Amino acid sequence: MLRVTESDQGGLYVLMVEGKLTAATLGPLSELLQRLPAAFEGAKPLLVDLAGVTSIDAEGKQILKQLHSRGATFKAKGCLNRAIVAAITCCAPEPAGAGALPEPQGQGNDRGEGK
Repeated sequence: MLRVTESDQGGLYVLMVEGKLTAATLGPLSELLQRLPAAFEGAKPLLVDLAGVTSIDAEGKQILKQLHSRGATFKAKGCLNRAIVAAITCCAPEPAGAGALPEPQGQGNDRGEGK
């Protein structure tokens, strides 16, 4: 089961999402996403509150990516949900091993002596 509640909290448009964000339950959020431009039109910042979400599958992540591409920010609770949000909202990860390259070493006779 998934429940999505919309509210206008001052200068903020809030979507409160509760339950399982999975392929089997995405109907209400998908429908909202289709009509979001008409209801939202970017006039106010969009906050998606995921504090009540108990699980997120691959299809749920795709919906969150779509919301993020429309300018949404997220509020998440719990280690897993915060990690999912961080993965969606942060920059693209570096290729495996890209950040783990060793520093180039000097010549065998350059030992840093006399510096």
